[in-house]
Order: sequence, then structure tokens, then C-alpha cells
Amino acid sequence: MEKTESPKSQKPLRFAGFFFLVYLANVITGKASMFLIGSPKVFLNDVLEFLVLLGASAFFVIGAGAVGLGSALALKAFGCKEISIAETNQLRCENAEQAGIEFVFDPTKENNLTDGSMDVIIDAVGSKESRRTAIQSAKPGSVIVHVGLLDGVDGFDARRLTLQEITFVGVYTYTMMDFQQTVTAMAEGKLGALDWFEERSLLEGPNAFSDLLQGKTSAAKIVLRPC
Repeated sequence: MEKTESPKSQKPLRFAGFFFLVYLANVITGKASMFLIGSPKVFLNDVLEFLVLLGASAFFVIGAGAVGLGSALALKAFGCKEISIAETNQLRCENAEQAGIEFVFDPTKENNLTDGSMDVIIDAVGSKESRRTAIQSAKPGSVIVHVGLLDGVDGFDARRLTLQEITFVGVYTYTMMDFQQTVTAMAEGKLGALDWFEERSLLEGPNAFSDLLQGKTSAAKIVLRPC
């Protein structure tokens, strides 16, 4: 039988997990614009205070594309210190490191975070492998934010989620206020240099999608400009 920890030994995350998830996920991960995840400054102090209250300290983002890297940068802007990113594309790993994320690794070569030690996991890939990694890395009473849309089957260990009381929820959309606050945060430099996207002409669209799919570019997002 799988070993579980006593509820009394858990951080407050296990008691407020769902509220934390809705609050954090919709403030951080649900704010997708064209190429960035928002970090509304109006909620900044509240989120930081709430994170401290719940004892969350270790954050794990799966995927360093626009959603994943944007989420990691938003977490960093909120003052979170222990942020890790798993990414299989070496070019994107280097891109994430240049953006200021200290711990970036390729999970196909090293997998140091599947030991159940993470407080908050953001799955920005949405594959069976990333879901499996997310659940394995989650500590008892933690929160998994699922935003990736690669596929919709497999990799879901309902038994571990139940026994370890892990909160799992999907996040997708945003409001106009979120969008406006995201643009403000970008303009104020809250999310860094934002130099990790690439511009190409609209005629290069097919090649751009192909390069993204095959991992031939370090860009988290490619912006196509009209000819």
C-alpha cells in the first residue's frame, strides 16, 4: 500500500489547495495572451501573501514554450525563488536560462524532480509523459495546474492524487482586465527583457510551425508579420 503522510504533518496547502489553485492558476497561468502568460500587478501583494500563508516554496514548470516560460517568469516576478523548468528542447533550455530561470533541465536525460517534493506544478505541455511527471513530482497536499493541450489521455494516476490529496485542475482562459494588466506588467519590465520570441514574415508560416514542432528554434513563440 502506498505510504501517506499524516494530515497533521502537511503544510497548509492540503487544507486550502483548491482555493489556492483557483487563485494562483487563474492569476498566473490562465492569462494567456499572444505569447505570454500574465502577472496582474493588482494581485501581486495578495498572491505573495497567500503563497507565504500556504507555505508554497518549490515550483515546477513543465515545458519552456510561451506558456511554460511565461508562467515561470510570472512566478519569478511574484518573488518565488525555487523555480524549476523541464524542457526536452536544448535550445529552449538555453533560452530559459538566459531569461533568468536558474534550474532548467532535460527530463529525458535527468529526472531529479519526480521525488514528490514540489508544492506547485504547472504542466504547460499536456502530454501523458508530462502528466505522469507532474503527478510523480507533486508532494502530498500540493497543487497541479494543467494548461497544456498536447493530448488528452493517459499519464493520470488517480490513485496517487487521491491518497496524497493532490489538487489537479485545468486552466485555460482570461478576461480583458487580465489582458490589460498583462500588457502593463510587460511594459513595466516585470517579466524581464521578453526577448525570447522570434519574428518572421507571414510567408514563412509553414516553416515556422515545422521548426517549432521539430525543435529547431530556441524561440518560445514565433510572431508572423504580414508581408
